[in-house]
Amino acid sequence: MPEFKAEDQSQLQLVEREEIEDEEEMFEAIDKLTSLGINAGDVKKLQDAGIYTCNGLMMHTKKSLTGIKGLSEAKVDKICEAVEKIVNFGYITGSDALLKRKSVVRITTGSQSLDELLGGGIETSAITEAFGEFRSGKTQLAHTLCVSTQLPTSMKGGNGKVAYIDTEGTFRPDRIIPIAERFGMDPGAVLDNIIYARAYTYEHQYNLLLGLAAKMAEEPFRLLIVDSVIALFRVDFTGRGELAERQQKLAQMLSRLMKIAEEFNVAVYMTNQVIADPGGGVFISDPKKPAGGHVLAHAATIRLMFRKGKGEQRVCKVFDAPNLPEAEQVFQITPGAGPPPGWLSGGDTPATPALAARRPPEQLEIAANSPTQVGVMQTPTRPSASLPLQEVGGEELQPQGGAAEEAVANTQLSIPEQPIQTGNPYYSC
Repeated sequence: MPEFKAEDQSQLQLVEREEIEDEEEMFEAIDKLTSLGINAGDVKKLQDAGIYTCNGLMMHTKKSLTGIKGLSEAKVDKICEAVEKIVNFGYITGSDALLKRKSVVRITTGSQSLDELLGGGIETSAITEAFGEFRSGKTQLAHTLCVSTQLPTSMKGGNGKVAYIDTEGTFRPDRIIPIAERFGMDPGAVLDNIIYARAYTYEHQYNLLLGLAAKMAEEPFRLLIVDSVIALFRVDFTGRGELAERQQKLAQMLSRLMKIAEEFNVAVYMTNQVIADPGGGVFISDPKKPAGGHVLAHAATIRLMFRKGKGEQRVCKVFDAPNLPEAEQVFQITPGAGPPPGWLSGGDTPATPALAARRPPEQLEIAANSPTQVGVMQTPTRPSASLPLQEVGGEELQPQGGAAEEAVANTQLSIPEQPIQTGNPYYSC
């Protein structure tokens, strides 16, 4: 893998700025209303209410707009007429819809098998829900996405910043550092491109979402993580008597998430908990279902089910998606030895300031010779003559015989020497 030259970095940083300028053209700033006769004071009132783009304004009802202090029905009607002259929220042809879909960016998960399962990665302008029991890999994937999102699009990244809302206290910035180093990025720059907030009530969680519009209108964000989406609702609303109110508030928050995803073309990755399913029946070995009910099920664009496999293996299944078949892949979370071969496409050169050449030579050599190492997400080796593996029940890969087990052990020897750690510190789910 070639070294990164200074002139290459400056050239690709120019590409990065051009990509950001193109992104800014995807939504129209609310300030443009002043050119159509809207008072600057009324525009300021809209901004104070968390509305910073014309696209976002069209996503609000007139009832909610008249609820803003200082805006009468006559002013709201005039504002809506002006907005309709700037953005088109009417019918478009199927060809135009297809062209609009080309602006969707797919962010790599760090695992080649998971990327194939998801059609390229976590996509923008959509909500991706990952549900599963504890320690199944949901939060680990969130940490990996915090890093991979900052890669340029030529390297299967999102070329943008990350917003992280933590409702369970599981975000670990020290975990970001080794992940960034494995991708050859500057950990300090990566952490600076992540904004983090700890939410303690469902109201606090919703207010944090309202405040994101101002930041996303000014800076190039590409990913919003909510970990987890349901935890605070299950705490703040208890009993069947409050269930209807809980679902109503949850629906409002999910609607806000979808509007953020489409307004700013960001990927929303949210984790969800599971609950026991009393009606699962005796024929279901693990009767669990995602929390949140039908409200959350209809809001998520893509639903992924995570579960534990044999040993340290994890299984990700496409539970529901509008454009993906129902399938699953086995992966493994390990300390890792660096990005897989081919993860740097387009000349193996960086495009963001965070992409400093920090990988030591031994990691570069391992990354070039160990196809099973995929960042921090390790995919089990596919069947081969030297390692006979087979799919059992269409779910997990099982080694056959002692020779295969020895071969699997040998693949782990390619990981660089690291201090022995106990208690599985790399699992935060």
